[in-house]
Amino acid sequence: MGDILNGLGNAGPEDLEKVLQNAKVKIVFEFNADGANTNTGAGAAHTDGEIMAMFPDALDNNPSAQYFLDRMLRGYKALCFALQKGGYSVSDKNVAMILTQADVMENVPRWAGISDTQEGGALDVFLSEIRATTDAGFRVSEDGLKSCFGPLSVRLMQRQ
Repeated sequence: MGDILNGLGNAGPEDLEKVLQNAKVKIVFEFNADGANTNTGAGAAHTDGEIMAMFPDALDNNPSAQYFLDRMLRGYKALCFALQKGGYSVSDKNVAMILTQADVMENVPRWAGISDTQEGGALDVFLSEIRATTDAGFRVSEDGLKSCFGPLSVRLMQRQ
C-alpha cells in the first residue's frame, strides 16, 4: 500500500478521511498445510495478545496498569471495528495517526460507512470516556487521547 500519508502536510480531517477511504484494506488468505484458512491481511487489526505483547513489562509490580491496558484495548478494538466496517484501512500507521489527532478521532464515528452502524455507535460511546470541554465544545481532547492511547500510538509507529 505504500506510505499513503506522505505529503499531506497540514491536511485536515476531511483530507485524512478521503485518504483512508481510498486505502481500503486488502485481505490476503493463505492456506496452511492442512488446508485451513489463515488470515494474513495487510493492515489487519492486532489481536489482544499482539497488543499486550507490545507492553511486556506493563503489569509488573503495577496492578493498576491493568485498568489502563484494558481501556486502551477497548478503544483500539472499537476504532478498528468501526474503520473495518466503513472499509477504511487499519494499518498500524493509519491507526496511529488517528490515535494522535483528537479532531480526526472525534469525527470517525460520523465518517461515511461508519455513521449509523453499531460499530460507529460503540466507538462513539467509548469516546465519551475521553471527551472533555475544549475551546471547540465537549469533544475528544488531546490529553484524553494521550492518556488513553499515547504508548500504543508510539509502538504502532515503531512497527513500520
